[in-house]
Amino acid sequence: KIALIEQGINKEKNGLVQRKVGKIYTKGTLFETEFLNFEENNYIASICENNGYFDFSFGEISEGKIFKTKGSLYEIINELARIQPKELLLNQNI
Repeated sequence: KIALIEQGINKEKNGLVQRKVGKIYTKGTLFETEFLNFEENNYIASICENNGYFDFSFGEISEGKIFKTKGSLYEIINELARIQPKELLLNQNI
């Protein structure tokens, strides 16, 4: 993760300048062209277990494309190997 920190203009009484996190960048959430490699996809994916089957979704944020499917763990692992996401989100049960 990379965080972009924004710095305030007003100094506090002790001479310190107030700062706050403006934006957090992760591999799957990049869409600024200067950071992307256009020769490969930049997928972010998620898996959620649901009564013995798995919901699987993935998207390419920079292109606005989102895909969703459902399957067995074996099928989802094959999908992961095929798309090779840059980032994977899992629920607590997995």
